[in-house]
Amino acid sequence: MAKTLRPDRASVSHGNDWGANRWLPCTSWWSDRWPHHKRPVPSRVFELLEADYRRADKLKLLELLRPHLSGCKDAISRPEIGRQLNLTNAAVAMSLHRMRQRYRELLREEVASTVDVPSEIDDEIRNLMTIISQCD
Repeated sequence: MAKTLRPDRASVSHGNDWGANRWLPCTSWWSDRWPHHKRPVPSRVFELLEADYRRADKLKLLELLRPHLSGCKDAISRPEIGRQLNLTNAAVAMSLHRMRQRYRELLREEVASTVDVPSEIDDEIRNLMTIISQCD
């Protein structure tokens, strides 16, 4: 049986409960929902993404593009990111596309480690995204 997070059973605190986690708001309920994991799935995914960008010596790019993954209203504009990093608008757009693609790959791998059968991965990702969207 899957260790599925259902939004109707999750105790989501609204607002920004960042705690020690700088990547994801409202993480306080994760330990209750998935006690067998030390860190929330999205936190682990961002740690892996950060490691990828560190290895490629592109941490500044990650830091500037990261808010665009969640559609943050306060994110620096793409043209401004291009100016700061001396990149064209097309290069910024491609970088964001690649970051989102890599995030999806890592998320899928992490979620796969939390379910009992592969056929549950897509449902688990949908449930996770629903819960995260309620954290705004």
